[in-house]
Amino acid sequence: MKHICVFFEKRLANVKKKQYLCGRFGKKVQKLSDIWFRMWSNAWFLVRSRNTLGYGIHSPHLFYIARMILPERAQYYCFEELRNYGITKLQHYGTAERKKNETLFRLVSFMKAETIVEVGAKDDVRTKYLQAPNSKARVLTPEAVQVSGFKFHVPGTVDFAVMSATEGEICFERLAKLAEEKSLFVVDDIRENKANWQVWKAIEASENVSARIDLGQMGLVFFNPHFPKQTFRIRV
Repeated sequence: MKHICVFFEKRLANVKKKQYLCGRFGKKVQKLSDIWFRMWSNAWFLVRSRNTLGYGIHSPHLFYIARMILPERAQYYCFEELRNYGITKLQHYGTAERKKNETLFRLVSFMKAETIVEVGAKDDVRTKYLQAPNSKARVLTPEAVQVSGFKFHVPGTVDFAVMSATEGEICFERLAKLAEEKSLFVVDDIRENKANWQVWKAIEASENVSARIDLGQMGLVFFNPHFPKQTFRIRV
């Protein structure tokens, strides 16, 4: 009986070892797959981004965003303070994160957004950038936006929303029902992996959406029915 127990314990240990090795191998394969997808997707974006600086965009509103807002490099009065705050709060606050947050700041300022929803893991630095253009604006953070199943409890309409593509799979359509013609949603990490890209393609095809602007890693989504139902690709 003792020998039988030892035999089965060894078999069980071998099975667990194989499962562990298979799991590690699968994660490595997935990681390599994600890296390959990002390389290919970003290269294809560079080839197809023909709307940079407003080329081919006929809507005056979208043209102004493409020509004046997105490529703007002016340093606003509060950027130095926000940059220092980011360095203090985050161990790795690099150029990419800073540029992304400054783009969000400029978009919020241009849209004159008053009700902003920030979905996802709490990011104090991003919240500061979203709040900075208008001290009276409401930035509803994950604590304020209660998620019960798939129901969002947001008072009133949403002028501006920020989410990653991962979160967009769950919450985009729900928040889109609270959007107005002037609303703008930002979807981040759209080329982080194939799953995120598929979420972005589903958002592009949503019946609530009109124009979209693909910035490479971020996507801008508009709801004004007078805008063309088209995706513009812009390098910034």
